[in-house]
Amino acid sequence: MNRSVEIFDERGIQKLPMIVSVVEVEPEVGLILRTICQQLSRPDVNHKMILRITLSLVLELTQSQFGNIAVRDDNCLMCLAFEGSVEGVSTEKICTESFFGHSFSKKIIVISNDVSNDPRAQHSLPEGHPQVEKFISIPLFDDEDCVGQISLANGSKSYSNDTIIQLLPLLDIISSIVNNYASPMDCKINQAIEIGEAKDKFLATMSHE
Repeated sequence: MNRSVEIFDERGIQKLPMIVSVVEVEPEVGLILRTICQQLSRPDVNHKMILRITLSLVLELTQSQFGNIAVRDDNCLMCLAFEGSVEGVSTEKICTESFFGHSFSKKIIVISNDVSNDPRAQHSLPEGHPQVEKFISIPLFDDEDCVGQISLANGSKSYSNDTIIQLLPLLDIISSIVNNYASPMDCKINQAIEIGEAKDKFLATMSHE
């Protein structure tokens, strides 16, 4: 993986390269992948439910308060999964021009550990939305085509490169599921094949460990 990371902390905004050649799958991440694979193997598979389950497990893994997985939809992002929502608050759409859509529109990983003072975060949240103090958003790719993003907020610790590396083993299979929503109907079969290949790739990796 070779992507840029734009991070804001006490030193200001920095744009750094994110280059990872080998990623070790942590036991907790392996359990999440196994859960995804088990759900994908069900005859009544529900991809949207799988994304919700996955997001819930990722929030627990990173000790984050809330987050979402979103897919591109015309000029905005549509949330396929949102955890930590507040009743009556709209969380269905994310403007790609806002700070919270920055990762998708710029195709970079976005981190802020001081959102209230981050000059990129000029757009207000919906009324009643929980306050965002820390934030990380990672774009999801189908080859070089950005199809969506996964975002987390208010982790118990500051988000960093370690957070990204921890989540890397999950990104391929999440991207494949999200891309299933981003593609025209005549591409659905190909996307199902890609999801299966991502699952097989994980199972083959785990069998050698």
